[in-house]
Amino acid sequence: MALVELNHVRREFDGGRIVALAGVSLAIEPGETMAIVGPSGSGKSTLLNLLCGLDHPTSGEVKFEGRPVNDRTDWRRIRARHVGIVFQSFCLLPELTARENIEVAIAGNIRDSERRERSLELLNAVGLSGRADQRPPQMSGGERQRVAIARALINRPRLVLADEPTGNLDQANGRHVLELLMNVVSSKGAALVMITHEAAIAAFCGRRLVLVDGQVASDSHA
Repeated sequence: MALVELNHVRREFDGGRIVALAGVSLAIEPGETMAIVGPSGSGKSTLLNLLCGLDHPTSGEVKFEGRPVNDRTDWRRIRARHVGIVFQSFCLLPELTARENIEVAIAGNIRDSERRERSLELLNAVGLSGRADQRPPQMSGGERQRVAIARALINRPRLVLADEPTGNLDQANGRHVLELLMNVVSSKGAALVMITHEAAIAAFCGRRLVLVDGQVASDSHA
């Protein structure tokens, strides 16, 4: 069974004058890695938002684990428990420390000691063990990016969605973060879908989806 599936999904804006996606159908399997590529304005971010219910189709159907999801409350529950999202703009809370920004995303009733253990383990994994008590305004763009990635992984998600996850990182840190994301996929059986403009990053993925003008121009497996 596909983890998440889009069937003939269309997304319009401005009363139909702008068509971001025009009848896209695709299925993403557990453990799959997919790179979404294409020119600016091709619908990449819209597609990513539809895969997790942050946006909703004008027509067509989105399924999670074989079940159509239309209700916003259902999507909030699915995101909290099963989806990790790395936003391009980070979306960190400036008044919280790096550790607190990660822990605030934990779903369910978990002991404080386990919250702290999980967050510090992830900070160490992204190379920020010494920055746990720093707040986002005190950190560089690359450091904030790594905190955002750690936050996306805190709930051990089944689906990880990332918008340019290495865009603010140098080559060494970018490769390290990419390997971390790939490790989550391989060890936990999660699916990874990421937007990237870098051919070298896309090459790490087993599947490459090219969007042009809101349509799938190609969908290939390595």
